[in-house]
Formats: sequence, C-alpha cells, structure tokens
Amino acid sequence: MATIIYGIAYVEIKMLPQDNEYLPILRFICLVSGIIAIELIVAIIISPLWLFMVNLCPILILGVSRHLYQQICKGLYCTADLVLNVICSLFKKIRQLVYQI
Repeated sequence: MATIIYGIAYVEIKMLPQDNEYLPILRFICLVSGIIAIELIVAIIISPLWLFMVNLCPILILGVSRHLYQQICKGLYCTADLVLNVICSLFKKIRQLVYQI
C-alpha cells in the first residue's frame, strides 16, 4: 500500500505544474510513503532488523517534519513582514491625505 501511495504521489508531482500549491504536500507524502515502503521491504528481507527499522521510521518522519516546520516558520515570517510593510505604507498614505485636508 505504501508503494502504491508513493507511486500515485510521484506521478502527481510529475503531472502537475511545478508552481502548484499542492506540490509541497505531495512531496511530503511521497517522502513519507517512500520511507515506509523501504522500511517494510527491508523488514521483509532482513527480519532480525525489524525492531531497529520500527524505531528508525519515526525518527526519519520527525526529522522531515522538523524541516517542513522550519519552512513553514520562514513562510509565516515573510508573510508577517509583508503585511507589516503594507500596513506601514497604508498609514503613510492616510497621514498624507489627512495633512492635505
């Protein structure tokens, strides 16, 4: 099932335009399902390492989530900065109109 989800997400990434807003979500789904698929394949092939792989998967997922969290924080910072610049510009224009009256 993880391999099928990976395949679907990969095909969607290749088929959608590169400026699509869903692209980061699809990349995340592709990455997580790829990690799980590889873990399960290795667990089937090498059974004694199953416990190690079960413990490794959450560590990899948390690492990916932390990276995405940093990107989200940077995006929020840029958005807040943009909004503050627009508000300052708007107040300057309002002040200029008040002085003209």
